[in-house]
Amino acid sequence: METIKLDISKTGIAVSAEMQAKAQAANALLESGKGAGNDFLGWVHLPSSISAAEIEAIEKQAAKLREKAEVIICIGIGGSYLGAKAVLEAMSDPFRFLHKEQTAPVVLFAGQNISEDYTYELLEAVKEHSIATIVISKSGTTTEPAIAFRLIKAEIEKRYGKKEAAERIVAITDKARGALKTLATNEGYPTFVIPDDVGGRFSVLTPVGLLPLAAAGVDIAALVRGAHLRKENFDLFCGLMRLSYNDKHLELVAWAEDAAQLSREQQRAFLRDAARLLRESYMLHAGINEVCYLWGEELAFCTKFAPFIGSQNIEPLIGEIESALAQISQNGNPTIVFTHFALAVSKMIKRL
Repeated sequence: METIKLDISKTGIAVSAEMQAKAQAANALLESGKGAGNDFLGWVHLPSSISAAEIEAIEKQAAKLREKAEVIICIGIGGSYLGAKAVLEAMSDPFRFLHKEQTAPVVLFAGQNISEDYTYELLEAVKEHSIATIVISKSGTTTEPAIAFRLIKAEIEKRYGKKEAAERIVAITDKARGALKTLATNEGYPTFVIPDDVGGRFSVLTPVGLLPLAAAGVDIAALVRGAHLRKENFDLFCGLMRLSYNDKHLELVAWAEDAAQLSREQQRAFLRDAARLLRESYMLHAGINEVCYLWGEELAFCTKFAPFIGSQNIEPLIGEIESALAQISQNGNPTIVFTHFALAVSKMIKRL
């Protein structure tokens, strides 16, 4: 067998040992929650900080908007709309606007520019459609969304009256202060909170992103569950590798029993994540960090773990994962499958 090697010498990319050390130190500082700006690190712990009650409240409000409107206009700028827009584009039929029958409200975006033509053409386009809006702003005074909101709010009030408008306008803003919070309180708009410690660009797994997505028909409970699952898979992977490295065979059997209690879907997701993390660790071991796509705690762990994943064991390890995946997919006994898998992995770690 000949190992494939990637030559990046012609790319103009060079990562020195000093740069790598600084990056790892910065990542460790980020994970520790210390250092300057640590009051804006709430995103590091998303989505674990989202409660089931919050998800339920968002889904209920989204359902109300879906009942009332054919078009839901999401007003925001920067991270206040880009996260939701990116997820919506990734999870939607790219040709849905060509379908004669729409199964969910159309979510459009406004307040991301200062063009009067854009807002005018938007309002013209929705003349024959029932509308509602989600306005997202920490302060309520950012110029672009503030202008768009005034115009769209006026259109909703003109069509439906102020009382019904209060049912069609939802504000996502600061929990206690700001122009938008004050207006929402005075007008009786339903409101959701932008967390103080989460910046806009990281806010897609907060009401900022979740409400527009739910309004568009995205299953946000499944979305958040998937994000949770990624973290749970990582913890399970770390446990397996630490026990394997230390030859803790009895503990590995207990690990296998825990893995066997997961649903089949979770088991398959874990095995796929394990393969990904092993491949990334191999990239780090081979010194081709430029094509490694890990970050955060995954990068921190795999950087330390990489010396034990090399050309002599990466293929057998991936082979064991593929075998376990096949057996789980064929309804094999999960306790037997994961016990064999864990003990096989323990034999291969450090075998370089």
